[in-house]
Amino acid sequence: MGNEPRELQDFKQANRKTPQNLRYDALDARIKHALREQMLREQGAVCAYTMEAIGRSEAADCHVEHIRPQSADEANELDCRNMVLCAPGNSDLAQADWGANKKGGAEVDENNFVSPLNRNCETRLKFGANGDVRSANPEDTAAGDTIDLLNLNHRRLLDARSILIREYGLGAETRKPLTTSQAERLAAEIMRLDAHGWAQPYCVAIKQVAERYARQRKARAARRRSPKDA
Repeated sequence: MGNEPRELQDFKQANRKTPQNLRYDALDARIKHALREQMLREQGAVCAYTMEAIGRSEAADCHVEHIRPQSADEANELDCRNMVLCAPGNSDLAQADWGANKKGGAEVDENNFVSPLNRNCETRLKFGANGDVRSANPEDTAAGDTIDLLNLNHRRLLDARSILIREYGLGAETRKPLTTSQAERLAAEIMRLDAHGWAQPYCVAIKQVAERYARQRKARAARRRSPKDA
């Protein structure tokens, strides 16, 4: 999260002389709602960990997640740079074995976790045309640890990504494959927010697959145009 809502600023100001009150659990419903709405706007209504759609038709399908768990960093549990909005909602946490719930209260740092607030987060994970995800660099152990910690190859997430990838006309199994120019246009446009300010779920995965698809089609076309070996 980047910006701090006014309600939270006022709370911190009112409690500046009583730092023991500066706890997330001390926030009232109004402040927590303001936090949630701010994060929802900043994240384009997608989960910071999994890129699932959140906060669109159901108010309780997500929760405020502390990247570094509150138990490990009590002094900064109201730091907006440590908070993101994630699926699932609190009522479903017990059943979920992916995303924020799979991560739980694990201690994370730059050596074992790629924060969604990290600017190079998108390039450190590589999504395949079948919906899978792996580390873009085999030597990037933090990226691999992140995938495992969040269970990003959980069947629920893998299927959701692969279905969208096929629906966009990417991959060998699609009924109507995109042309090279269509794939390039999709890669350029998929990260844009819609009229509601919402991002396309799994947009990073679709962008990567579209870019790779376009490059591969260009390479095949170039080989066909080149003279055959004598």
